[in-house]
Amino acid sequence: MFVFNEDLKSTQKKMAQAISRFQEELTRLRIGRAQSAFVEDVEVECYGSRMSLKEVASITTPDTRLIIVEPWDRALIKAIEKAILAANLGLNPSNDGQRLRIVLPPMTTERRQELAKRIGDLAEETRIILRNLRKEFLERAHKAEKAGEISKDNSFRLQKEIDSIMEKFNTEIEESARNKERELLTI
Repeated sequence: MFVFNEDLKSTQKKMAQAISRFQEELTRLRIGRAQSAFVEDVEVECYGSRMSLKEVASITTPDTRLIIVEPWDRALIKAIEKAILAANLGLNPSNDGQRLRIVLPPMTTERRQELAKRIGDLAEETRIILRNLRKEFLERAHKAEKAGEISKDNSFRLQKEIDSIMEKFNTEIEESARNKERELLTI
């Protein structure tokens, strides 16, 4: 049975989650300014299991081109160094026995163009997810209308509501992508 208010809220929640993931991906893009997000989710093999770096070390960014990773257990420093290298982030940590220092290389024009393209790709992937969620919702509404569960007027109203939600989320995607590209180009 199609319960349009709950179905609309559920679809809107899924769309908001897609936007959230998009914005998380944008923060992970390395645009020349050091951020702990670049390395905090790197998986480290320690104590017989895999843990994220943020669970086994403190991560600080004292300036715009330096990330310092200080493990809580000094015995893990080699495992952390190995994990960062294996993550293929283009980062090369230097180990002083106490902590890892990761100096970010300056951004080249070519790298900035690659990142700008990646931002556009991420935005388009998110738009596709939103369109698919909209399509699924409208299909359920159309089936409910054919089955007589909702009226034609309610079906039309739901279509207008989902379209306005889509417009709001698409605007949010565009703003986030534009802001990230501006940040990328002004560094």
